[in-house]
Amino acid sequence: MSKKRILFVDDEEMLRDWGKAVLKNYEIKTAFDGVSALEAFQSSPYDLVITDMKMPNMNGADFLTKVREISQIPCILLTGDPTSCESDSYEVVGKPLTNGELKEIVQKMIGE
Repeated sequence: MSKKRILFVDDEEMLRDWGKAVLKNYEIKTAFDGVSALEAFQSSPYDLVITDMKMPNMNGADFLTKVREISQIPCILLTGDPTSCESDSYEVVGKPLTNGELKEIVQKMIGE
């Protein structure tokens, strides 16, 4: 069985590396902003999208709005202020979060 694919989007390289390390049981593709993430999303299928809110060029909420125009896959928006980003179309998760919290949220949304 092939690994589930996750698109992990954050403008900070350290956080992208953290996501890849914590979610090593999944196939992870990373992007540094909403524009590059949208290009990656349109060119390949994913099982889950995880994105930061504050990024250059296109923020996470705008990126997820564009994802929703294409697909209904599960999406997670990571933000330092979760009360400012409530949505019915994706899961809003407050930062910072622990390795265990990230794994638990991903498992809840796509299994494995």
